[in-house]
Amino acid sequence: MNFTPFGGFTVEPTPAPPAACVGEKEVRGAFSRTGFLYTLLLLLHLGVAYGVFFLLRLIAPAFAANPNAVFFYDSLPFYLIVVPVIFLAMKKLPQCVPAKQQYGAGRYAISVCIGCLFMVAGSMVGNVVTSLIEALTGNPTEDVTDVIGDTNIFLALLFVGVLAPVAEELIFRKALIDGLSRYGEGAAVFASGLVFGLAHGNFSQCFYAFGLGLAFGYIYVKSGKIHLTILPHAALNCISVLMSKLVLPRVLPLIEKLPEAATPEETERLITGELPALAVAGLYSSLLYGAAFLGLIFFIVYYRRIRLAPANLFVTSEGGMPPVPLRERLSALAFGNPGAAVFFAAVIFTFVLSVL
Repeated sequence: MNFTPFGGFTVEPTPAPPAACVGEKEVRGAFSRTGFLYTLLLLLHLGVAYGVFFLLRLIAPAFAANPNAVFFYDSLPFYLIVVPVIFLAMKKLPQCVPAKQQYGAGRYAISVCIGCLFMVAGSMVGNVVTSLIEALTGNPTEDVTDVIGDTNIFLALLFVGVLAPVAEELIFRKALIDGLSRYGEGAAVFASGLVFGLAHGNFSQCFYAFGLGLAFGYIYVKSGKIHLTILPHAALNCISVLMSKLVLPRVLPLIEKLPEAATPEETERLITGELPALAVAGLYSSLLYGAAFLGLIFFIVYYRRIRLAPANLFVTSEGGMPPVPLRERLSALAFGNPGAAVFFAAVIFTFVLSVL
């Protein structure tokens, strides 16, 4: 029995049972089906959203022009139609549900801080990429705050802060990891983060969503409790909504005006007028970057203890070759299939749309 800061006392694991054999066709088929299903998610989301939007324009044009209508033609059909379809379809795959385990408060806090590190790093990468795209194309890229900024704050909190985290954690974490963790925890967590990031469909969000997806996926496979990923996801989304609605509309214009201030007195007047918003923005930045800094320290100290169990499986080829450990063929089987090819093609299409 050993003590670890990640979760108290742990018992030495019992020897793994003898490895079973699976065929290449089964593994490739599972990842291919996953690719097709999440391609369907992207297409259904676009198709249903545009369909409901055009229907609203026909029967209620005034409502369709309202900024709040985006929740009713985009978000609501996604939660009521797309999410249940994909969730139930993923349940058709052989399920390997992570066992519910004790996940101590200290371990949870460390995991969330590491998630903040991944989010901040991903945001930096996303900002660089979007800046390069804007410089090359001359077209400004739309940020999620641009969409939220014109909507009702209570509707935004409901749809973005509450419903979105629940729906996304169910289909990108629970359904996907339950369906793929049979082939290794690492493969399932990586697939969860990758699909989650790419499904956002734009460069400004995909990198930090990928990082958060990895952190949330780790929490889920090690705890077996999906509410432990829903809670930080909802907190981040709610904070994003509140910042977009209450703080950024006051801080961003101030940043643009400060270089034009003719005298120190005018600069002081501008800053004093927006002092509460600046204080909130400073507090948010301090907490986020402080958590990310702690996450960096924790990651450096504990990264050797961050373990994701590989599948105790051997894979047999269709050509009659001797079985080999699945980990040696996993990348080729996970990406070398029709479903993965179609999914990446759909992702490229959505990213091109976001740029244009």
